[in-house]
Amino acid sequence: MGAAGVAPDVIATERLVGRRLTPADEPLFLAFHRDPRVVAWLGGGQEEITEQENREWLDEKLRHWELHGFGLYALFEVGLPGGPRPTSHATASTELASTHPAALGRFVGRAGIHRVDPDVGEIVGDRDAIELMYALAFDAWGHGFAGEIGRRLLDVARDDLGRSEIIADTVPDNVRSRRVMEGLGFIYEREFWHDDHTMVLYRKALGVAGGGEPPPPADGRWSSTS
Repeated sequence: MGAAGVAPDVIATERLVGRRLTPADEPLFLAFHRDPRVVAWLGGGQEEITEQENREWLDEKLRHWELHGFGLYALFEVGLPGGPRPTSHATASTELASTHPAALGRFVGRAGIHRVDPDVGEIVGDRDAIELMYALAFDAWGHGFAGEIGRRLLDVARDDLGRSEIIADTVPDNVRSRRVMEGLGFIYEREFWHDDHTMVLYRKALGVAGGGEPPPPADGRWSSTS
């Protein structure tokens, strides 16, 4: 466990390494955010993102890390030829924190813990609430990665950030992402209106480590929020 309220720069699971976002990730996320199969489930508009918009998105996420001590990670599949392999599913070398994405292996998406937007904070009754976020590249769908990294991030929220509760949300039609949330122990509360579209709200109390949750489904659309 790191310093109270601060997430590690690198997290790992059996198959994934999550590395804190860096400015070098900009080209990765431009391609990611321009894949219509992915962005269709992020609750945003249908127009293709510009380079400037992508840069502003990344800058905001980098600032979030600096302000709050936690945020989004770029996710890479480990154990591939020439790629890194953490010594265990629970730890990873901090040397990976500054590694250029091209050296880390196959990029599979992004995930992390984020402060909720102020209007969502009003809805959930806690302006300091945090939410679980994940969005996977299209070719990473169907491998159980969302549930795998989600379980690791719940540990971070409880053990590193000292939180007792976390929310998650998605668009109502993203049934398989909702199943991931439910598999992680989130409880559905209600629909709400955010950024000109309907979202569904889930909430989870963070209890004792090791409480067995069912695995995520084998395939589907993997995204939660933005």
